[in-house]
Parts: sequence; C-alpha cells; structure tokens
Amino acid sequence: MAKIAHDFTDADYLLSTLDEMLVAKGEKLTRTHTVRELLFDGFTVQSFLDLAKDPLIESAGKEAAAAG
Repeated sequence: MAKIAHDFTDADYLLSTLDEMLVAKGEKLTRTHTVRELLFDGFTVQSFLDLAKDPLIESAGKEAAAAG
C-alpha cells in the first residue's frame, strides 16, 4: 500500500491523510504477514479497497491526475 500511495502522489498532506484514514480503520500503509499467509492462507485487503473508494481519496486522485 505504501508504494501505491507514493506512486499515486508525493503530496505530504495527502499521504498524511491516507495514513490517518488507515489508522482509523486499524491499518497502516505497510503490512506484515507470514510467508504462510502470503503463499497459502491469504489475507484481506478490504480496508484498502474501501479506502480507495472514499470520496476524499477519489477527488484527490483526480486533482493529482489533472496536475500531473
């Protein structure tokens, strides 16, 4: 998620907002999983998907695309 966020924008305020929104959901920009989870058991990324649909993030993405 951290790489996606940094590829998305380099604006400090937006990255800070992303981080705050994730913390409110009990997440972080980086995640740690076991090899077993990565290869066999899997893990959920639903909170990241929900965040991507947030109106604030969508509007910031449109602004970043227009500026870029």
